[in-house]
Amino acid sequence: MGFYEKTSYLDVDVSNKKVAVRLDFNDCFVEDLIINEYKFFANINSIKTLFNLTNKIVVFYNISGKKEDFFNIIKKHINFSEIESIDEISDINFKNKTILFLNIEKLDEDFENEKKNCLIINEKIDYFIFDAISLANSKTISTYVISKYAKSIVGPIVKTELDNINILYTKEKDEEKTFICGHDKIYNKIHYIQNMVHFTNKTFFVGGCCLTILKLVHKNIGKSFFEHEYTQELIKMQNNYANKIVLPEDFYGTSNIGSEEYVFININTNKDDKIFLLDIGENSLNKIKKKCDTSTKILFDGVLGVIEIPKFQKSTKELLTHLANYKKSKYVFICSNTLVNSLKQFGFKPDDFSYVSHAENNIFNLFTKNNIHALMIIDDKKNS
Repeated sequence: MGFYEKTSYLDVDVSNKKVAVRLDFNDCFVEDLIINEYKFFANINSIKTLFNLTNKIVVFYNISGKKEDFFNIIKKHINFSEIESIDEISDINFKNKTILFLNIEKLDEDFENEKKNCLIINEKIDYFIFDAISLANSKTISTYVISKYAKSIVGPIVKTELDNINILYTKEKDEEKTFICGHDKIYNKIHYIQNMVHFTNKTFFVGGCCLTILKLVHKNIGKSFFEHEYTQELIKMQNNYANKIVLPEDFYGTSNIGSEEYVFININTNKDDKIFLLDIGENSLNKIKKKCDTSTKILFDGVLGVIEIPKFQKSTKELLTHLANYKKSKYVFICSNTLVNSLKQFGFKPDDFSYVSHAENNIFNLFTKNNIHALMIIDDKKNS
């Protein structure tokens, strides 16, 4: 049994069934331009995969832009019809091969009638397919509540995500797992971080989160940002897993973020109280590379420096290049919004790595099975 064993669209016979699939198109486009191709085309491929099996689909979607712009983009890739409410889901709509699009914004706002609406949906469809992994912690009608009343399974995107988490969690003999944690903040990820430090053989803290830990172990981080929350938990983690945790020893920084100049800083000897530490140095980067070379599975979550400033993108780009050079001979799992969204900018494709996550911020909840309401309500292999 893997970490997750959820009933999926492959475990049941959905041929010629009426299905509703929940997808998330949020932040995929601006006007008529696709800005997140990875997420957008994963959704399109989910629709096409399910349509080839069922021929009858209602797409429950949400967007962060204008509906007109969204439909202008969508119609270039699939043929569909729009419906305005769940009342329009009927046998007449499904007489022929059909893809229907329904914006669920109004449905999610109607909490007072959540059970009524969900029972109506359940009468009109045979399966509810949850395929919006980025919304796994949402307790809306269109995610969690429908799953309570409808026969629910997971779709292609969620299944792939869970399959890859299972690969990461599977323990092989003499296997070395490395966790590279480069988030800017820790406070909302503390349980996830503790879990992964315990689970992996070696953890490298980089990015913003390493600065908080360095501050706690009495290193001079200058004016760099650090957090005050969870200090006791972090100190305890640092003490309990001292043999597993590696912190950067060298950085590139500046006392004037607007300046083009930057300096090399050794954290063990730094006396500059005005410095901002903005990227890890070559020595720290080489330690990570060397450990990755002897690892079999690598979770890279976050970034190594402040990639919004071009001159501090260097270490993140170099590590991605190093990981891509493995040509999938090692299992490399890439996640975090900032890192995933920067891949194309840095010249990489998702196919350069074993897996690039679609879970966005919910990766923390997935790795701890915490607050993933819509997912946890789907039975473990019981719908088949």
